[in-house]
Amino acid sequence: KNGSNGTFVNAHQANNSRIENLTLDGNKANNSATGEQAVLLIDNTTDWELSSQRLVVRNVYIKNGANNGLSSLRDSATGKWNWVYLFDNITIEYCEGYGFYDLTTDNKYSNFYVSNNKKANIYLKSSSNIYVNFKTDYGGATSSGDLSRTDGANIILESCSNIHFTNMD
Repeated sequence: KNGSNGTFVNAHQANNSRIENLTLDGNKANNSATGEQAVLLIDNTTDWELSSQRLVVRNVYIKNGANNGLSSLRDSATGKWNWVYLFDNITIEYCEGYGFYDLTTDNKYSNFYVSNNKKANIYLKSSSNIYVNFKTDYGGATSSGDLSRTDGANIILESCSNIHFTNMD
């Protein structure tokens, strides 16, 4: 939607839910973003007791975000965690922020392709998850074709522990 300046899909308190078989276009040419906005936002920064649990996101193509493509957040102020997500077969491309920004624990992310995002393709902060079959390239790409990496890496790890990577490229 033109001028919406916000998140396209916000899964907040999405217990026992599925998001499947979608293409989500953030329409960055006609939108701007501030804060933690993303094309797909899993937002558990408030009401921890009601946070999303047993959430499945599968077969989703995310593109053209005015900020991040996929952001998965928890309440970092209280240190409480959200968990039991399954993300599978996700493609994220051409976003102005990070392709995938993850601030969660105890989840499984598999079969991701993350490419051509303006900032790093993958930014994991205070995360403790399982990541399987990830392909990432051209982090830091700009709309002008300049492939300089603004964050210096395709993948950024910050204050992470107990992360399990299998088949990362």
